[in-house]
Amino acid sequence: MKTKKILILLIFIFLKINLAFATHIDVLFTPNKKTLPLIINLINHAKKEILIAAYTFTNKPLALALLKSSNKGIEIYIIVDAKNNINRYTAINFLKNKAKNIHIRMNNNYSIMHNKFIIIDRSTVETGSLNYSANAIKRNAENIIIIYNSKRIAKIYKKQFFKLWEESIIKIN
Repeated sequence: MKTKKILILLIFIFLKINLAFATHIDVLFTPNKKTLPLIINLINHAKKEILIAAYTFTNKPLALALLKSSNKGIEIYIIVDAKNNINRYTAINFLKNKAKNIHIRMNNNYSIMHNKFIIIDRSTVETGSLNYSANAIKRNAENIIIIYNSKRIAKIYKKQFFKLWEESIIKIN
């Protein structure tokens, strides 16, 4: 009987430890009314840092959420494709003019800098085909995956982010 209790206790401890380190994943496809609020919720709940790599960034509600986060003292770094963002009014221009602590660079090192990902607090990653634009969310067939509480995956994305950051030659602010 004692062995059975110990075995049950060990199984319980094993399950509790595995659940504590489990990664939750959300997958969404657009058009979908849940996509934009989910991404904004990620931004709103950031505690220290937001890193964004984007091909295009024209979505005003996302820009407003980033502005709100920057006003709370969250460090924000954004890289966008230079050719797709330099000569037109985008959320990048809005943020450049409104926010003091959002660091922005444009990458002109590739035919297209086509990455689309957000890293929140070095542990949560949102990625997929979704451009950060109103059309992508409302009209296109796109996808996102959000990987929560995975410092290992976030570290891989962060390494790529700073590779892109260092090679970005066009600095804004």
